[in-house]
Amino acid sequence: MNFDRKQRFSIRKYSIGVASVLIGSVLAGTTIASADTEVKIDDASKAPVTSTQEAPKVSAVSAQEASTQEAPTYSANAALVSTEKAEAPKVEAKTETPAKEQASQAEVKENAKDSKNEAKTEETVSEVKAPETEVKSEESEVKEAEKKADSTDKKSEDKPVDLKKEQLDVDKKVPGLDLKNATENPDGGFNIAFSKEAQEQYRSSLETYIARRRNYNRRSSFREAGAGTSENPDYEFKKVMTPILPGFYADKASIEALVVDPDHLEDFNFAVWYKKLGSVVLVDEQGNYITPTGEIATNQADAAHKQYENDPSDPTRAWFTKVPTAPTGWEVKPGQNVYGYDAARQTVNPNQKDDLDAIGRDTKIVIVKQAQKAIIKYVNENGNVELSRDEVVGKSGEAIDYSTNEKVSSYRRRGFELVSDGFYDAANKNFDFDASVDQEFTVVLRERIEPIDPDKPTPTPDQPVDPKDPDTPKWPDPVKDVVNKDDVTRTVKYVYEDGSKAKEDVSETLHFKRFAYVNLVTGHIDYRPWTTTDDTFDAVTSPVIKGYTADKLVVPAVSGVQAGAADTVEVVTYVKDAQKAIIKYVNEKGNVELSRDAVAGKSGEAIDYSTAAKISSYKRQGYELVNDGFTNSVNKNFDFDASVDQEFVVTLRERIEPIDPDKPTPTPDKPVDPNDPDTPKWPDPVKDIVNKETVTRTIHYVYEDGSKAKDDVTETLYFKRFAYVNLVTGHVEYRQWTSNDRTFDSVLTPTIKGYTADKNMIPAVTGVEPTAPDIEETVTYVKDAQKAIIKYVNEKGNVEVARDTVNGKSGEAIAYTTTNKINELHRKGYELVSDGFTSASNKNFDFDASVDQEFTVVVRERVVPVGPEDPDPTPDTPYDPTDPNTPNWPKNVDKIQNRRAIGTRTVTYYVEGNDGVKVPKPVRERVVFERIVLVNLVTGEMSAQRWKFVSATPISDNEPNAPRARSRRSLADAPVSHTEVASLARATVRTRSRRSLVDAPVSHTEVASLESVAPRTRSRRALADVPETSSGDTYEYPPVPTKVLSGYYADKESIPSSVTDGDHVSDLHHSVRYNKLGHIQLVDQNGKVLSEVIYSNDPSNPTRAAATELPAIPAGYKIKEGQTVYGYDATAGTVDPNNPTDPDAIGRNTTILLELQAVPRQETKVVNETIHYKDAITGETLAPDHTDQVTFRRVVMVNPATNEVLSATSWVADNGDTTFDAVTSPVIEGYEASPLVVDAITGLTAESKDFVTTVLYRKKAVPTPQPDPVKPDPVKPDPVKPEPVKPNPVKPEPVKPEPTKPATPNAPKAPALPETGVADASTATLLGAALGLVGLAGLAKRKRDENE
Repeated sequence: MNFDRKQRFSIRKYSIGVASVLIGSVLAGTTIASADTEVKIDDASKAPVTSTQEAPKVSAVSAQEASTQEAPTYSANAALVSTEKAEAPKVEAKTETPAKEQASQAEVKENAKDSKNEAKTEETVSEVKAPETEVKSEESEVKEAEKKADSTDKKSEDKPVDLKKEQLDVDKKVPGLDLKNATENPDGGFNIAFSKEAQEQYRSSLETYIARRRNYNRRSSFREAGAGTSENPDYEFKKVMTPILPGFYADKASIEALVVDPDHLEDFNFAVWYKKLGSVVLVDEQGNYITPTGEIATNQADAAHKQYENDPSDPTRAWFTKVPTAPTGWEVKPGQNVYGYDAARQTVNPNQKDDLDAIGRDTKIVIVKQAQKAIIKYVNENGNVELSRDEVVGKSGEAIDYSTNEKVSSYRRRGFELVSDGFYDAANKNFDFDASVDQEFTVVLRERIEPIDPDKPTPTPDQPVDPKDPDTPKWPDPVKDVVNKDDVTRTVKYVYEDGSKAKEDVSETLHFKRFAYVNLVTGHIDYRPWTTTDDTFDAVTSPVIKGYTADKLVVPAVSGVQAGAADTVEVVTYVKDAQKAIIKYVNEKGNVELSRDAVAGKSGEAIDYSTAAKISSYKRQGYELVNDGFTNSVNKNFDFDASVDQEFVVTLRERIEPIDPDKPTPTPDKPVDPNDPDTPKWPDPVKDIVNKETVTRTIHYVYEDGSKAKDDVTETLYFKRFAYVNLVTGHVEYRQWTSNDRTFDSVLTPTIKGYTADKNMIPAVTGVEPTAPDIEETVTYVKDAQKAIIKYVNEKGNVEVARDTVNGKSGEAIAYTTTNKINELHRKGYELVSDGFTSASNKNFDFDASVDQEFTVVVRERVVPVGPEDPDPTPDTPYDPTDPNTPNWPKNVDKIQNRRAIGTRTVTYYVEGNDGVKVPKPVRERVVFERIVLVNLVTGEMSAQRWKFVSATPISDNEPNAPRARSRRSLADAPVSHTEVASLARATVRTRSRRSLVDAPVSHTEVASLESVAPRTRSRRALADVPETSSGDTYEYPPVPTKVLSGYYADKESIPSSVTDGDHVSDLHHSVRYNKLGHIQLVDQNGKVLSEVIYSNDPSNPTRAAATELPAIPAGYKIKEGQTVYGYDATAGTVDPNNPTDPDAIGRNTTILLELQAVPRQETKVVNETIHYKDAITGETLAPDHTDQVTFRRVVMVNPATNEVLSATSWVADNGDTTFDAVTSPVIEGYEASPLVVDAITGLTAESKDFVTTVLYRKKAVPTPQPDPVKPDPVKPDPVKPEPVKPNPVKPEPVKPEPTKPATPNAPKAPALPETGVADASTATLLGAALGLVGLAGLAKRKRDENE
């Protein structure tokens, strides 16, 4: 195919040869299905994309990166070697390579040299437009291509190896492989080339595609459509990548390629602006800056901070930046939610999708002071024994929130005393900044020794040592046994022969004392020596006792007494003399001796006698004790004068017992006091005692016929006296009769209305004696004459119309009825208000003859309402023809006033253009006012009432403007359509048929109620609109809100309310017009509309548009920054077209300019390590496999529409971990492992292959006992070395790495490839595409050379 020469420059830079094309095709076509690389997409790739006017340009991996990728090979064991580790040159074998391919490879070096010279003056990056891919290259990439080509030439010299067919298990999805000429690869596997037929077929396809792509590039160049053809010469300004400026970020990642021709050539100027990158800054929880030393700073420059690192692949983005190290004593606050902050890795990713300048602002990371611990130890001075310790936690530099006061007080209460307080005395009581070592403070205490003074009270256990000291300890329990005082006593006792006491003892005590010292903690007590002031008992002379003789005259002295000596007792005995005593019983009356007793004994002895039995005997005889001279005697012992007998006198009297008339009369021969065992009995004469009397008067009240008129009145007089009985002789004496009242009072005769009594009063009776008889009196009543008056009164003026008089007697029924008189007044035009006679609860004559009874019948002039539905009345005709007592209409009733008013309001809607839009129907409303006229049937006076609002109802288009007809009764019964106002009918008295007023009396409040119908509540505005001459209720037409019509806006938000009344009601007309809403249009730089959407209606206001979301942005485009568009909110992604000064602005379009964009995406590679543990002989698995993995990630820039890769960063291992740690082989009983430890593998890269190692186990040799002592010849082990166990040739299923190491960012997986069911093998695909494009470039160059 003929290629255009004008593309020679860009094509030649990447021409490597047909072999590279084949390599690329193999990688692009086959590794998609085999690679297991997991791709993760950055958040930025989530933006919705749509088709665009121009095909988006996406850069593939650079040629340099492509050259470093290793092509896949096929191993003899059918294990497909990882695409990350295989090298491209190893696949470019010379086996069966066509001559044209060899020539193309020779041209690579020559073209590479040319590209070095051209690179000095031209762009460092050029672009080859292949199927939806742009390949970037630099001078270093060409050099790398040359090295790879040389390496390929050397490795391709390997000779073909005879292979067994079954050794090659090739993926059958790759047709056209030349298996016969496959060469073994030193690193494992085989290098296999395409067959000649496959190469020719693929070359033909590529040539066709290149031509189609070239034409496509011309059509999408920077020219107007149709301005040139493929025949015209053109030139492409290459894409210029924005260089990375450390510490700054650019507003553009690159200046895109530009194609020009002679007809469209001019000077093009582009600007790239750099701004300073922000920093990660450490602040405290209050937002204060914190310096590296932990101090608070006022500005960011002094704070601990680190500027964001540049993204090595994108000058417009920052890279993951480490959080600065926290100052000593500080740490990063856990759990804080800061955008881009990764707590696990301690990094910040400040990039924000919707805010590109976010990386120019600081990220504040909150740090807090580290947790610290201080220990306060309490130590006993005795032995330096630790008693207890307290631990206090806090933050570095903060005050230690602790006080020893309470603990020291506690120890003082336990008996300790403070020696030194290491915490209180410390100069610095703040937490230090070394969290690794706990601070310690020591409080020294000692056991308190307290003396006990023998001259002071002995302390009580568990009582305070010093009650005035709140921290005083309590005395320990051993103090109850303290012995610090001792007394030694000698007692001289004086006793009689029987051992009883003769004189007071004479005692002498010698006092000894000593000090005791108590340990208040342990309770141990130490004593000092005893001391005393006297150690001698003095001599004592025995006293003289009258009637006795002592056996010792003097008790001698004793000296040299010691503390602890036993007490001594000396006894002096006295001998008694013989004695006699006489006890006499005497009656007080006449001092007559009743009896006597004599008792013998000895001096000083007690007189063995008791008067109790003798006195009890006399009490039962009726006596009572006056004085017991023996029992009451101070000394009831024999005296010491034997010459005179002792005498004692017991005096008695005859008992006189009173009988109280208010108590029960006693019974003869019954105990006077049953509770007293010595009580006498009542004598026989008590049975005749008389000590109470009563006298009664009764008054009876009766009518003439003898029936009872009133209850009887009774009065009783009460008399009583005391009786006194001698319980010895039985004699009874009485006192005088007594009474509280000796008079019957006078009693007035009660008055009974309508009756006269024959006695006005019953007189009093005085001086009544207790022996007088009872008295009876009778009073008789006679009836009186009565009269009743019935008056008829006009309510108006209270004028009397007539009266009737009726005579009778008290209590009799009044024989009268008001019916005839009331009917007569009805016919005159009156109506009954109240019938005081008929409604009276009692229509009998009363009992007050002095005042005539009166009953009042009230009537009024009858006023009847005439409503809007009532026919006009006719003069001199009956008001109610069905009522025989009805009055006639007055003569002037033909001049009655109007009683109904009607008006309407109409709102009409018009729509602009009316493009099939349904026009809202007109809104019509009818309002009706009514009133009544009151007619006085007596005077003919007519009074028009206030207008009453009746209804406001919508009207259909064809409905006439007239209210429905209502009957007279309907005024009361018909429901009212407007709920705010009571029905007019309910405000009138026209709720009755024209029947007799006697049958349906009218309340006097009915007419007045006509004025009480309240008008509906109105708004303040409505009150302002009320007509000045209003004479009744008003109605406020409610505002009519304009409906929201989708796609249109109205000229009025609503029809405002208006007020009318019955005197001013009229027809009103209003109109509302709708106009079309404008659009939001997304356009390219040529003004072409790429996407548009109509403004959304404001659902709450038909005259406004709502803030409308932008239409979907086409794929590969973004909104151009910096443009000013009225109403456009870049943050919210909406347009609010409403302009307060221009209501029609929402009818015009809003245009927003778009430009092309690229988005980042994250890729992941996993390198796995597997260790098998097997029996070296049988191959049996003896222990579970050990597995480990290292994950690498990088960020690539892609076109969101085509997924083409524009650039890529270097691979970075998660957490910087690029090592498989050494693994100790598990111990299996009876086996020996080889090796014992699998060495660590360091320096792993994303290109590293998976590592599979097998640890072999051999059974330990068991020694066999030998009976023959001759040492046998040593037997050498089998020198055959077991074959290493190769990995299982079965292709393993891709295993998703366990999430043991956090990934950043955490994005969703890429979608599975069609027809493969595995994840998108992005890395292998990109490598294959890149190499394919390089080969394509070489093929294009050869074609150009042929054409030349």
